[in-house]
Amino acid sequence: MKIVDLAAARFHLPLRSPADFGGGRLTARDGLLLRMDGPNGARGWGEAAPLPGLHVETLDDVERALAAVRPRLAGHDPQELEELGRALHDVPPTLRFAVEMAWLALTARARGTAPAHLLASSPHASVPLNALAAGADPYEMARTILARPDARSLRVLKLKLGRGRPLEDERRQLEKLASALPPGTSLRLDGNRGYELDEATTLLAGLDRRRVEYLEEPLRDPRLLPRLSERTGLPIALDESLHDDELNGLWAHPCVAAHVLKPTRLGGFAETLRRAERGLRDGKRCVISSCLESGLGLSALAQLAAAIGDAPTAAGLATFQLLADDLCDPPLAATDWQLRTDDWIAQPAPRFRDAV
Repeated sequence: MKIVDLAAARFHLPLRSPADFGGGRLTARDGLLLRMDGPNGARGWGEAAPLPGLHVETLDDVERALAAVRPRLAGHDPQELEELGRALHDVPPTLRFAVEMAWLALTARARGTAPAHLLASSPHASVPLNALAAGADPYEMARTILARPDARSLRVLKLKLGRGRPLEDERRQLEKLASALPPGTSLRLDGNRGYELDEATTLLAGLDRRRVEYLEEPLRDPRLLPRLSERTGLPIALDESLHDDELNGLWAHPCVAAHVLKPTRLGGFAETLRRAERGLRDGKRCVISSCLESGLGLSALAQLAAAIGDAPTAAGLATFQLLADDLCDPPLAATDWQLRTDDWIAQPAPRFRDAV
């Protein structure tokens, strides 16, 4: 689909309550809403929202990069996503994601389909979500989630560990939560590289393997993850380590069960698909995860998740529940912890479109 022009405007979305993301305390989400104009008045929309403390680029960097790349893209007629990605090789990852998102939206609407069908021949009809228990008291949030009427449909609960609790107390809380899970629901435990090997062993050894899907990056020194897996009997998921080429020998290690892929950090759809192909080839589950994007961006990420793997994998996209406002109207919502591929959100709410 030919790109006629690009335009953008900043957005500001408050959170329901302050949240810890990217190593800092957030009260709102700021980003850039991108409009891509195609032939005959067609439009596609993208989102670039660097997360302070996680992405290297800032929102100012993204705006400068967009101004530089806009003349190059105007009039460009990429025939496939890979070709567009080559034209974006030198732009920040969040902007590359936004441009690819907008081009996929533009192309999908022109063909009367959803972006997932451009990314895979037979995408999954729906994408399951993992619930997220984080904040100052993740265990209280987990209990609230499990008390919801739709908890019977929940298959995966992700729990953020290491919120200042003594190890003994956290271990008790963890065992209590694991025993309270409904049948068929498992835990993903995210340690955010907060523990030494012995601390993590004390916290996690002996947990019911049937209740824990994986441990996500619990150690300050990721090179010791195979030893932790050996001590605890629990599989490992890699997140931050996938962005460090010096740790690439760990990516295919037998102790690693999953790769957590953040497309806005990897640099868009094409690069994420390449990473997923490599992970699947190595026998790893590939989990698409967000960086607290708006419902518009999360809906696009769900399209990508629907295009990966032979079976749907619960994606880390439930962060829309943290937003007090959204780019789309009505705000993004899930039914029974699922996002349907055909329910893709193609454009933002009118007030945001008018701003651009």
